[in-house]
Amino acid sequence: MSLPVLLCTNSFRDLPLADLSVSAAEWGFDGFEAVLGPGHWDLDRISQNPAWLDQIRASLQQHRLDIPLIAAHGLTTVFGDPYGPHWRRILPASVWGEGDPASVVARAQREFQKLIQSAERFGIGMISGFTGSPLWGRLWTYPAPDAAEVDAAFAQMASIWRPLLDLCLGSGVRFAVEIHPGQMAFDIPTAHRLLESLDGHQALGFVVDPAHMVWQGVDPVQFVREFADRIWHVHLKDVSNRLDGSTSLLNSCVFSQHAPRPVEYRLAGRGSVDWESLARMLNRIGYAGAVAVEGRDPHLDRSFAAAEGCQFGKRLFSGVVGAGAQG
Repeated sequence: MSLPVLLCTNSFRDLPLADLSVSAAEWGFDGFEAVLGPGHWDLDRISQNPAWLDQIRASLQQHRLDIPLIAAHGLTTVFGDPYGPHWRRILPASVWGEGDPASVVARAQREFQKLIQSAERFGIGMISGFTGSPLWGRLWTYPAPDAAEVDAAFAQMASIWRPLLDLCLGSGVRFAVEIHPGQMAFDIPTAHRLLESLDGHQALGFVVDPAHMVWQGVDPVQFVREFADRIWHVHLKDVSNRLDGSTSLLNSCVFSQHAPRPVEYRLAGRGSVDWESLARMLNRIGYAGAVAVEGRDPHLDRSFAAAEGCQFGKRLFSGVVGAGAQG
């Protein structure tokens, strides 16, 4: 038994999914983590031409591919983030509209409902994404947020996400939030707090992307062990820590045009992640979901990265013994 290896389509947004399917099949992938947006999972096109989903299904079947989940990170970020210019960069024009914050959020939530409906219709059981965070911008400011502000932020997130997760649950769709800097859950304690604030909602689980954990100092193996029943998706992406004494980990983007980034994402197997230990822990908890290649490596051609990433995932997760295996 081997875990399905998917291609996250984020690096190929300029290629229609039908065209990308030809290459993905040649590279050896089992399917896609399809990114929400034009060409890959286009809600506007689905509403205007419902037969488009049937065309996508036929194309996938032709190449023996599947779409087990849809990635909606840009859309879901605005549910919790403070309003800012970044909203316009990550939202479709139909959701952005005139840019009024309350109207944008209302449209984004309606878009999320349409996404759930389209996933249910296609037989897709999972959506991945972010939560956004009203608190992240305060973490390193003076004065630091006090306990009351932290409590208020988690309460705010719960009030936003509980009805959305209820919609997911009612449609048989799960939401897997990616553990990531800038989000409400970015390490083990904050992941616990997010679950607690939502009373352990049955529709909420986690995406483990070890690249985002390792550079923060979080052990992805420990995270998987801690949340064994909530690990619903895994990203294959690596990271290189290139601190040279002149820059901070916090300077990963602000001045990157003037100095080498201290944190650089790499293709899986070309960075600092201990993939062997992570694979063994996933095997130990009986993880039976998919793993998705994110070919984010500034030094590699994206097609080369996708092909190599697929083979890396196949080797790493081939011969999985099964649930509860000790390894």
